[in-house]
Amino acid sequence: MGTIKTFKDQASYDIFRNERTKNARRRLPVELWRKAQKILNALNNAEKPEDVKRYNLDKKRGDREGQFSLRINRQYRICFRWIEGSAEYVEIIDYHDN
Repeated sequence: MGTIKTFKDQASYDIFRNERTKNARRRLPVELWRKAQKILNALNNAEKPEDVKRYNLDKKRGDREGQFSLRINRQYRICFRWIEGSAEYVEIIDYHDN
């Protein structure tokens, strides 16, 4: 299967679909969208989390236990859970805010 099943928020989904909504532009600077979309497309085509390891796949601990993250750059990450062969609760986050 390996497709993204759900997004945690509309802004992350809008970036995936290249819809320049106000919330999406606030979530991630537009100059990083192309890279984020490349990573999201790779995640959408992945059959297992390790298929996207080239994007600095990291298994999270602590308050994000059970999640994985992929690095857009030093500041921004794509976080998700892998459930029954699919990425779920996909979100783009600003690590400086966490």
